[in-house]
Amino acid sequence: MENKNIKKRIFITGASGFIGRNACEYFLKKGWEVFGLVKSGKTSKDVKVVKADLLNFEKLKDKVKKIKPSVILHLGAYVVLDRDFEVAKKCIDINIKGTLNLLEVARELSLSRFIFFSTEEVYGNNKPPYKEVQVVRPPSPYSVSKVAGENLCILYHDLYNLPIVVLRPATTFGFYQPLYRFIPNIIIRAVKNEPILLNSGQSKRDYLYIDNLMDAVYRIVNKQKAVGEIFNIGHGNSISGEKLARKVAKLSGSSSKIVLNSFPDRKKESKLWSMNSEKIEKLLGWKPEVSIDKNMEKTIKFYKDIQK
Repeated sequence: MENKNIKKRIFITGASGFIGRNACEYFLKKGWEVFGLVKSGKTSKDVKVVKADLLNFEKLKDKVKKIKPSVILHLGAYVVLDRDFEVAKKCIDINIKGTLNLLEVARELSLSRFIFFSTEEVYGNNKPPYKEVQVVRPPSPYSVSKVAGENLCILYHDLYNLPIVVLRPATTFGFYQPLYRFIPNIIIRAVKNEPILLNSGQSKRDYLYIDNLMDAVYRIVNKQKAVGEIFNIGHGNSISGEKLARKVAKLSGSSSKIVLNSFPDRKKESKLWSMNSEKIEKLLGWKPEVSIDKNMEKTIKFYKDIQK
């Protein structure tokens, strides 16, 4: 049951990104007033765009205090999975310092939720399926920065009673994902009947459709028992990159060839990511759709239309 006392005004960072743009559209459809932090790029129509930088504390504070949101979705981040020094520096600046700035701003607001988006990658080489109680073993600067962000959020919850919720979503797919990312890339190649280039193709991932993720977020916004918790959000049914590419080719009616070992696998990346989502199911009643086929068909149609 929804909390009727929530004022329907939401502030979303990273509003021009893949999940951020989908979150904007989702909450607009629910009748919310949506404010989106956009440093560069575009977001959805009817979003009230906020031009600010997570690293500019005073400007960020001024903008957000004027909005007076009841909910913050913190999606803004530097998302690069390379294992190098320059990436690490940017992850520390944007993902850690930026999160700290936003938490400090949020401390002065009357929030019902502050939802921090982390990543399944924080589990590293833990034994799957991943559970929230496992000790995290982040294998990249990006996932290290996300663990730091989680810990800052939990600290602000413990010190200041900020209504924090931390999410660790599975590998999410759907509309508006950048074309260079894995699923859009193989869709575009399949649609053009071009070779689909993969690494070994044997690593298995837990794929989650964006609307399923948004449904979970909406439950979290409306259920008080979510506050202070960390939630995995995924299927628990992982498939290999090769199998997914063949599925996309089949659903696209493509004649593309799958070319394995076109480039190396990432260093220190687990061969199997699989999420145990029993906690959110038991606490909030959320369950994902079992089959990804119909959602992949919708995603393929979206990228086909882009090509047209």
